[in-house]
Amino acid sequence: KKAPIEIEQAPQDEHPATDTSLQQQVNWILPLCLSHAAAAWGERSWEFGAGLLLLRIHQEAGKDDRALRLTAILVLFECAACSLLSSRIGQAVDSTSFLSSAIVTLAIQNIGIAAAAGFLVFAFYNNEQDNLLLPAGAIACSVVARLASVGSTIAVEKKWVTALSHHHSQHVYGRLDSQELDTANDSSIAVRGDVKLDDHHDETDESVEPEIRVKPQCSILSQVNARLRCIDLTCNLCAPIAVGFLLERTSPADAAISIAAFNALAWPVEVLCLFWIYRRYQNVLSTKEVASVKLNPQQGNGSHAPRMIMCESCMLYYKQIIFRSALALAVLYFSVVSFGTLMTAWFAASGFHAGHLGAARALAALSGMLSTVATPRLVPALGLETAGLGFIWFMWFCILPCSIVSFYASDHVAFLWIIVASVIVSRFGLWGFDLCVTQLLQERIEPPEKIGQVNGTQVALQNAFDALAALSCVLLPNPDTFCYLILGSFGSVTIAALVHLCQWRLESRLMLSTKNS
Repeated sequence: KKAPIEIEQAPQDEHPATDTSLQQQVNWILPLCLSHAAAAWGERSWEFGAGLLLLRIHQEAGKDDRALRLTAILVLFECAACSLLSSRIGQAVDSTSFLSSAIVTLAIQNIGIAAAAGFLVFAFYNNEQDNLLLPAGAIACSVVARLASVGSTIAVEKKWVTALSHHHSQHVYGRLDSQELDTANDSSIAVRGDVKLDDHHDETDESVEPEIRVKPQCSILSQVNARLRCIDLTCNLCAPIAVGFLLERTSPADAAISIAAFNALAWPVEVLCLFWIYRRYQNVLSTKEVASVKLNPQQGNGSHAPRMIMCESCMLYYKQIIFRSALALAVLYFSVVSFGTLMTAWFAASGFHAGHLGAARALAALSGMLSTVATPRLVPALGLETAGLGFIWFMWFCILPCSIVSFYASDHVAFLWIIVASVIVSRFGLWGFDLCVTQLLQERIEPPEKIGQVNGTQVALQNAFDALAALSCVLLPNPDTFCYLILGSFGSVTIAALVHLCQWRLESRLMLSTKNS
């Protein structure tokens, strides 16, 4: 029998996973990136355009005093649905085949966005801005699309990427023989975990031949994560500019038609790319599927009530060693200080042109893209927890000016630009921290076959905090009261930074005690 030892490849390894080697040896990255880019462009276009289109409906109906209400209701319903159903979606992804879960969720996501945009097109073309049934239909379809987006994110970005990166890591680095195991404590290899023996063997049994499993931490997986996040941010950069240009140069109806058409045409491209990968790596993905179903025989059979499933998922999430870091990332979602739907609508209500908002969001995306370059270089040197600590406190210092000047922003345009600049620079820290915690949620989930359920709970918690932020905007819909929401957002960033600091101190103590022993 073989007992596995997981090891982490250090940056001094003789087979570094550079960008060049990654492109030459991993032929699944390009189609994966194409599929992800098509899905991300459609989702980011709707995310940016939905708030502005709903705001335009309120303004044309002569309801400027409640201009943010429809937009806040959209965000609130999306977040509430995700917070209630994401754990169940994660379990469904765990118990469904890789290909089926990805294709179905992407189809629902694209069709939902196209239908939501179609409702708004009908409202604008027929001058029925006072008819609330059409915005309600758009909000309902957008909620369905958001739930499907949760499923596609877990299926592709968590399961596909982790399985394929781990397979490539084993293919490149191979298995170490017993002589290499004796040198596993040198500077080139960092050993993670202990030898896990079968119940019929003890630690003194010499018949157990150790097997080395190379974890892709800080190398292949971190670079793939960085590339996917770079695609997200590129879409955040370009899609708002395109939608803002359409809103400025054409009509709101034409902008909604463009969003719907792109999402309808993007789904075949997304599916073909994933099917190409699946056919060439079916042995890897099929093996993971069988293991997942065998280890989770009760998933998807309806034997548990939804409340029991939610409680089970929360307990599993709480027992994770990375619980504090994951919770810190979730707390950051209790914030309106971003170029999301709410703050975009607030800037528009304050007099910003749609084109200027698109350009500001593009600069924020560029700031975030810098973190995708810095994170794969900082993590091998500092570790995931330490790098994340630096990123989140950098974000805290950037958000600090927003909380100070927000009370005077309505009277001075210069203060509005200070808020814009602070949010743009803070994206470097936000996305760097997000990348660090994302990799923790990919590699340090116990048991590994529960990765979908744990990540579904993470999404649910993030959306619960996001829903609270949207609810606060529903209660305070006047743009003049948005300063209080900005102050609350600064408080959430402070709490998140302190929570992750606790995780970093815990990891530091564990490492120190391990060295002393």
